[in-house]
Amino acid sequence: MALPATMSAVGLSKTGSLDDIEEFKFPVPSPSPTQILIKASGSSQRPRISQFVDGTDLPRDLPFPFAPGVDCLGTIVALPTDEGALSDGEYRVRGFAVGGKVVSASGAGIGGAGTFAEYLVAEWSDVFPVPDGISDRTVIASFAAERRGPRPHRRAHGGGRRRARASGRGVHAIFDGVGRDTFETDLACIRVKGTIVWLGFASGLVEPFAPHITGLKAVNAVAYSLDKKAGGEYVAEVFRLVASGAYKPVVYEEYPFSAVGVRETERL
Repeated sequence: MALPATMSAVGLSKTGSLDDIEEFKFPVPSPSPTQILIKASGSSQRPRISQFVDGTDLPRDLPFPFAPGVDCLGTIVALPTDEGALSDGEYRVRGFAVGGKVVSASGAGIGGAGTFAEYLVAEWSDVFPVPDGISDRTVIASFAAERRGPRPHRRAHGGGRRRARASGRGVHAIFDGVGRDTFETDLACIRVKGTIVWLGFASGLVEPFAPHITGLKAVNAVAYSLDKKAGGEYVAEVFRLVASGAYKPVVYEEYPFSAVGVRETERL
């Protein structure tokens, strides 16, 4: 299939406000020998672009302009050529083929364009096949929710409620995608030798703090990561639950692929 030289994308040329979200033309990316080229058909609002607009979660070496976006649904246009990738056991298990429907967690703004673009490239280990029988909107909602994890509890006095539910000793683990606004609550809720996993910083970066604060409970603070085999198994299990009807994600609204559409998602 002949590819166009350029593609449409939605993104930022500078930090500022939501009004700075605009439409661009980028060159269609060329995959490396270990990457898959995907023609996108949908993406989720994850993380919120406002984190990039105000510079809160913007990688320092990211060039402007760039298109954000992490999760993507699409079809495979080109496969890896690297012999090591093609012979990898997990690669074979996933059964990639040109034209196959996949989801990907390619990262935001990689190479100048994230998933808010018509085409994207992703390492094959970050691409997962989609089974038949699940609608596109359900697929992207399920994949985004699976990668986000449990929704953080942000109500007032939430710490006391969570401690009470954990017999007053605190919880074993907290998965936090909020950051600054929930950091102190996390410390109040976690039990001694518990684990706090930071998934993101939706409310902003955590303010500097004295190391002894976490040392009082011997808390483990870790980043979330998966090996290739575990990642494939988890995504497959989510889709199995969706297909069986045990897990039913709810889609609030669909928006067009445009600067106006992206701005609207941020104003919810």
